[in-house]
Amino acid sequence: MPSGDMTRVLGILSSLYRHVETLEEFADHTVFREGQRAVLIEPTDTTRFISFVRGVFVCTDKTLQDVPSCNQISTVPELLAFVLNNTKRTKKRNVLAYGYGYTFQDRDADQFKFHGEITQSAAYIHGSDLWKRICQRLGTDVSKYLLESCALFVTVPPSSAFQVCGVPVYDRVSMSTGISRFHLGYKRNGTTRNSRGRSKEVRNGGWVFQGSDGRKRRRDGGRDTGKRKGEEVSLGGKRKREEVEGDGCLPGKRRCTQREAPTVSSGTSSRKHRTLETNGVKRPVEVISLTKGPTQNLQVFNGSSNVEPVSAEMERLRKPMEQLAGPGRPLEAVMVTIAPAESSKQVSDGTGNIEQMSMKTGHRRPAAVVPRPVEEQSGPVSATVHVEGGPSWRTGSFPPLPHSQCFIRTLGMLYGGRGMRRFLLNRKRKSRDEGPRRLQGRDLVRLVFFEGVAYLNGTGRKPERLPRRFFTLVPLFCQLLRRHRRCPYSKILQRVCPAVGQGDMASLLSQHSAPHRVYLFVRECLNAVVPSQFWGSDHNRFKFLSTVRNFLSMGKFERMSLAELMWKMKVNDCDWLKISQTGRCPPSELSYRTRVLGQLLAWLLDGYVLGLVRAMFYVTESMGQKNALRFYRYQVWAKLQELAFSGHLSKGQMSELTLAQLTSLPKTTVTSRLRFIPKTEGMRPITRVIGADAKTRLFQTRVKELLDVLGVCVRSSPSLLGSTVWGLTDIHRVLSSITPAQKDKPQPLYFVKVDVSGAYDSLPHTQLLEVIGQVLSHVQEELFSVRCYAKVWADTHEGLKKTFVRQADTVASTNMKGFVMSLQREGKVHDAILVEQHFSTDIHGKDVLEFFTQMLSSCVVQFGKKSFRQCQGIPQGSVVSSLLCCLCYGHMENLLFPNVSQRGGCLMRLVDDFLLITPDLSQAQTFLKTLMAGVPRYGCVVNPQKVAVNFPLGEGGSCPAGVRLLPLHCLFPWCGLLLNTHTLDVHNNYASYAGLSLRYSLTLGSAHCAGQQMKRKLMSILRFKCHALFLDLRTNSLEAVYSNIYKLVLLHAFRFHACAQSLPFGQKVGGNHSYFLNLIWDLAEYTNQLVRLCNKGKRKLEGKLVGLRLARIRQAATPKMPEDFKAIRA
Repeated sequence: MPSGDMTRVLGILSSLYRHVETLEEFADHTVFREGQRAVLIEPTDTTRFISFVRGVFVCTDKTLQDVPSCNQISTVPELLAFVLNNTKRTKKRNVLAYGYGYTFQDRDADQFKFHGEITQSAAYIHGSDLWKRICQRLGTDVSKYLLESCALFVTVPPSSAFQVCGVPVYDRVSMSTGISRFHLGYKRNGTTRNSRGRSKEVRNGGWVFQGSDGRKRRRDGGRDTGKRKGEEVSLGGKRKREEVEGDGCLPGKRRCTQREAPTVSSGTSSRKHRTLETNGVKRPVEVISLTKGPTQNLQVFNGSSNVEPVSAEMERLRKPMEQLAGPGRPLEAVMVTIAPAESSKQVSDGTGNIEQMSMKTGHRRPAAVVPRPVEEQSGPVSATVHVEGGPSWRTGSFPPLPHSQCFIRTLGMLYGGRGMRRFLLNRKRKSRDEGPRRLQGRDLVRLVFFEGVAYLNGTGRKPERLPRRFFTLVPLFCQLLRRHRRCPYSKILQRVCPAVGQGDMASLLSQHSAPHRVYLFVRECLNAVVPSQFWGSDHNRFKFLSTVRNFLSMGKFERMSLAELMWKMKVNDCDWLKISQTGRCPPSELSYRTRVLGQLLAWLLDGYVLGLVRAMFYVTESMGQKNALRFYRYQVWAKLQELAFSGHLSKGQMSELTLAQLTSLPKTTVTSRLRFIPKTEGMRPITRVIGADAKTRLFQTRVKELLDVLGVCVRSSPSLLGSTVWGLTDIHRVLSSITPAQKDKPQPLYFVKVDVSGAYDSLPHTQLLEVIGQVLSHVQEELFSVRCYAKVWADTHEGLKKTFVRQADTVASTNMKGFVMSLQREGKVHDAILVEQHFSTDIHGKDVLEFFTQMLSSCVVQFGKKSFRQCQGIPQGSVVSSLLCCLCYGHMENLLFPNVSQRGGCLMRLVDDFLLITPDLSQAQTFLKTLMAGVPRYGCVVNPQKVAVNFPLGEGGSCPAGVRLLPLHCLFPWCGLLLNTHTLDVHNNYASYAGLSLRYSLTLGSAHCAGQQMKRKLMSILRFKCHALFLDLRTNSLEAVYSNIYKLVLLHAFRFHACAQSLPFGQKVGGNHSYFLNLIWDLAEYTNQLVRLCNKGKRKLEGKLVGLRLARIRQAATPKMPEDFKAIRA
């Protein structure tokens, strides 16, 4: 083992992979085909080689079964070239291939030669004598297996590691808990436990169909003998709720441990048991577990450690399967049903538990817990990588994804408002033979259930005859189209969501429709257009409308799973799903019907409802409203945009380009799009470069390089930024420099807050070129390197986490091991795993300056059908805009206020918001007068409405018009903070939450394990909010810290309530008190730890926190509901 403590790194790897061992242990277990064991370490080896071998970890999910020969049939460069070329050609993900530029255009090229420059991990192995010795001793076949099929990690003392090859480890770390899958398979010991814990022996030739009570289930040749007359089939039947303790589990669920692959639930079922009747003889059904192997071929696991090929197993199972499919149904129908693990319908409870539904009665029964072979056993829940996607009609993936993996996002509604011309039902189908024509019923059937939107573009596969089941749908969709073409959408919209569309900017901003009014419009359209036969029953229609209402009330980045949409839907109420109206319905048939109904409902929500909202409304976010969405009628939004753009154009910052000027622009010119975001009293312009072509990607890459180089210059010379602060940490650092002196010797302090109006849009290009030219003047001939890497680490309270870092420097180690060692020496990384994604060393300072000059001179903005040249200011949506603005204002501060902090005060600026704190009244007055007069050279114009002081300016205690005058001793507002002007205590300003529901300050949406997702989100927010700026006793009084803690915890209780109200599948806190009580305790414990971390190393101050008395709590909690909290909506 390498020197240092690798315990936590090993813990991370063990939680993500089934098999983790050192390279030495891997070699000791390897026996070659010739019968000899692999010998990796020999007595003559150096200590350096031995420690290296013991410091390389081999991580796999499967053990090596058939070990090939030990012969060395190729050199290490040839082997490396073959692995790289094969990885690129097959488009597999492998860290080893990062940075290798193989284009595979010449298919006859030698695969044992490099066809591009090798960098990063490949160069590390290619240039290492240690790796060459390892490959020689293990042989070509084993070395190829390690590089292609395993994940190799090299430890870097004292406590970190980096990945050399294999699928990136960060792919296994999901920010949302993975999906548990249901498996039918072979029992390990033939013993099962019922819900009361009794063991029951079930022997049937090794194969069983497992139920909740361990008894055998029987099938009667497709006849449903247990269904009583009038009994309904529902995806959300009632069940007995049992209160259990679980990790992220909600009512009636078993504990969701991280080692549990198929998550189960407790409960009972009253279903009759079934057998399969073949030739008049009843025998048990042979149930198999179908899953995808590493080669993506369907494989059958028979309960042993061997994997049998599908072709051999299919013949043995064909007859039972055909009889299970029933007359008239192809075998593929059953296979499609079973392969996505939906032979019995899975219903996620929103907490990661997949419940198996009784397809006859609609009651829930627990999924069978079937241990799988070692090679295919599921790893931890958080380590499983699952495919997620949209509805099949949009993505074109048929058969569709399971319901728990298919999501509909609110982002699909945003930025529409272009009328009904582009609405899906008004589109025409393109055809090579007939030309464009209006949609017909059979077109919609193919679009929704078989081919997706590609069918409309004429790019789908050749149409085949519709299956018999879908014949009855053609007239229903024809009826839907006729109703759609007769529906008076505009009249319904004007009646339900009336809008004037006239007036000034302030009156138009308030003319947005509430989500409930939008829902009423959609509901009326659905009732008028969709035939009642589609719903099957009023229950299904009401359930769908309720889901639509909830969806329209979601925030910007939220999503809804198809499993939520299908929850409590009664499948057998829909007669159009049935081939025969009188025949019985076996589980496989009902599973297929459920899938088809899910496709229809997904299209209705994602295609019809979202398309209708997008056509009739312009949906956008708004400044100061978090993730809440606003729905504007397109006439209102058109008027708003017209007023906003005319006001923006009147500032003289853009000039319209003629057609001749557009054609004369360089070919490298990239056009940006301009849009507006509503504010309280106006509209904010946002400019973004949108596109995926090579020219746009190159431009965005150069912008990032500009940001990287400027960042290196700023780190070497922080004075370039002047008084810039980037967040709470910088503000705490600045205040810590003046607070102790103020607490020791209190003196009057004078505060000045100044906000620049239109900071980004008013920066002169000539001054920008001068400032950036000075910044880059010393690095014109220097070479910069950029390294992008991912970091994976384990947090005590939040579990496994990952982040992606882009770092630039003038001198950097090309070797990843040296880079990790330098990060550990600087204290930036510990107990973590790094994965290098990109490394380049070809960025010159002069090229960056040349690009910046070209970017300013050819900044073209498109609005509507017109194009403009931005002759003043910088794009507000660019990643480099904030740094450019800070550099420009930093240059201004160094010129106008060089000694502002030398008299016991400080100056801070968050981009364009200035705050001066000084004991010198004359200095405060001079600072304010200078900025109020404006600084035209830098485009600095102050907005008087956002200026505040705590001292009088004019004679008689007056202030200029618009300037806000506050008392000398008060809580001074600045950038979401409240600063005590006497003690410099810092509090959070909760006024921004007034009138806003905390529901929109969180991104909730549909999660696979809602309980665990809720805990992770609350923990991460708590870590961000418990900042030393509010909790440090060195800069805040004890009373202020207690008050901050109380308000922080109180607001977190609001968030807890908002999350609990948003749990999917109707889950309630009352169904599992123990889990939520434990969550509250964990939050309190984490808060206590964060408070102590903010005062770490200050024993005298930390001791004050120990003597907590009830009187202190009552003092901090008086009043129990602070005034600024009363305006917050739940």
